[in-house]
Amino acid sequence: MSDTILKLFKSSIPSCQYIMKNGKYIYFRDGKYATDEVDEIEELEAAIKAKHPHIFISKGEEQISAKKMNDPLAEIKEKAIAEYLASQNRDMGTSESKPLAGMATSASLQNLKESNSKGK
Repeated sequence: MSDTILKLFKSSIPSCQYIMKNGKYIYFRDGKYATDEVDEIEELEAAIKAKHPHIFISKGEEQISAKKMNDPLAEIKEKAIAEYLASQNRDMGTSESKPLAGMATSASLQNLKESNSKGK
């Protein structure tokens, strides 16, 4: 799947169509339409400048990758994977292990036995 950067247009109506001057239909899916076609971009930008009541461009969301546009779950998947990988930041043997406080180990029992035998 291509990762081309597309110009993102939005519509306040989630599912609608816009008919271009040349008769081509543009379909907004989930209130979004993305393109890299110069004629479509120019006409939609002109419609926005002419105060079209439903079509707009969100600041900070002027562009979108083709991958994210064609796979609506891609962004959610990326976020979930990043969170999972961040949660996996655990010690994989780089620190020293020490006996737990209050727990008997074979070494501590041997030391206790030796100290008891010296005291007799």
